[in-house]
Amino acid sequence: MAWLALHAGARVVPVAVLGTRRTGEGVNRVPGLRRRIVVRFGEPVALERAPGASGKQALEAANEQVRTALAGLVAETVASTGVALPIDAPRREGGTDAGAGGRPPA
Repeated sequence: MAWLALHAGARVVPVAVLGTRRTGEGVNRVPGLRRRIVVRFGEPVALERAPGASGKQALEAANEQVRTALAGLVAETVASTGVALPIDAPRREGGTDAGAGGRPPA
């Protein structure tokens, strides 16, 4: 997504979506009908390649800009709504837990 935004000159809009999974729930299920879901859109982030930066450097910087904007938006949304993030790693199909980066542990 950052690569596409860098090359297209598009802005990235971070979106926080809270309440879709509770602690202990798996990721492959639809939230219940009465579940409180919060969706909050952040300010658009303009990604630009710094003069003299290589493509790899520009992409790494863009990824970090998006990550920082999204992390801030999620933290603000949790604080303002009281809808907490799950405190466990999501269960995947086959019964494995996700480790760092959403990958199953080695």
